[in-house]
Amino acid sequence: MGVDRPDDSDVPSFADGGSDRSGRSPSDAPAGVDPPDSHAEVRARCEYYESLRADAWDEPADGRKAGLCVSAARPARGDIPPEPAARFGDSATLPAWGDDPPEAPAGSRVSAETSHAIAPDVSAETSSRDSRESQESWDEAAERFRAAWAEHRTRWPDGERQPVDRSGDPPGSWRGESGRYLDNAANAEVEKRCDRIAEVEQNVISPAMREIEACDPSRRLVGFEHRLKGQDRIKDKVAADMEEKGRTATEALLMVKDIIRYTFVYTDESYTSSVRADLTRMEARGFQEVERRNTWSEEQYKGINSRWRDHDTGQLFEVQFHTDLSFEAKQLTHCVYERIRSPGTGRAELRELRQLQGNTCRQIPIPPDASTIQDYLSENA
Repeated sequence: MGVDRPDDSDVPSFADGGSDRSGRSPSDAPAGVDPPDSHAEVRARCEYYESLRADAWDEPADGRKAGLCVSAARPARGDIPPEPAARFGDSATLPAWGDDPPEAPAGSRVSAETSHAIAPDVSAETSSRDSRESQESWDEAAERFRAAWAEHRTRWPDGERQPVDRSGDPPGSWRGESGRYLDNAANAEVEKRCDRIAEVEQNVISPAMREIEACDPSRRLVGFEHRLKGQDRIKDKVAADMEEKGRTATEALLMVKDIIRYTFVYTDESYTSSVRADLTRMEARGFQEVERRNTWSEEQYKGINSRWRDHDTGQLFEVQFHTDLSFEAKQLTHCVYERIRSPGTGRAELRELRQLQGNTCRQIPIPPDASTIQDYLSENA
């Protein structure tokens, strides 16, 4: 299947005291970013569409299934405020506000005020206790990993990298830190297509993903500011593919699966049902799922990675589905992943690295029924 993990330079990290899992408060919002009221308005619009769909659950004329919360028809671009422009590898931080939980509908059988009086919420207490125990167990595993990684690097230190010589390269060409090279024509082609991809991301895909996010305040998009892959990393992959597979720059660029990528993070308890709901919402929004890989049963990486195609533009993008702890583990162990991927890593070190990563990832709790979300591969992949 081969859904790529993001590169180390493109992902946020909790190890250096960065943003926590709860997101940022509205008071932290930078100038020029819409306040949380805009998210509430989107969610209100979503709920309106859902109420209409409850009255008339007809399949749209184009054959797409009506989804929950978001409308099956794509709204006109003029009706959606554009996301703040993101550059490839942009490090500007955008807030991730949550919404207040919806009020109980009028006439519901048991009101919110009386429900706790009728029966104590034992399941909530148990869930909270299990979450605390899982977090404590993970914190201990994370400390063991840091100690083992520090010890590993004393025995296999990072090799000193010689400066890349670009003195003989013609103007307009590109050479990366790996030494891989794109001539003037290939470099110009990659940059032109990256500009087009950024336009589609800003005007089409990200507004839709924000609307989908607003449908369920119990989970959130994380690392949204890193939704575009760094352009140097893209060029390095393109150059490698051209060199090794003989592809053109355009063909090689199409093989980079995660130029645009998003990550949803869920609670363990709601993970399976909420992921299924989001898959339905994305299909209703006009996105076609190309492939999905569930790796919760594997040792080296926990989560679900998927690739999607926008119906109107044909643009591919990646969506990952994580729990809080599986996302933290991915961030924490990315240094190991990069060392495993390096062509200079020897067999003895490789065995130790895989054992180190596996020992750490085994400490991540698997959400209930996560294995029931099956792998998928479209015939058009």
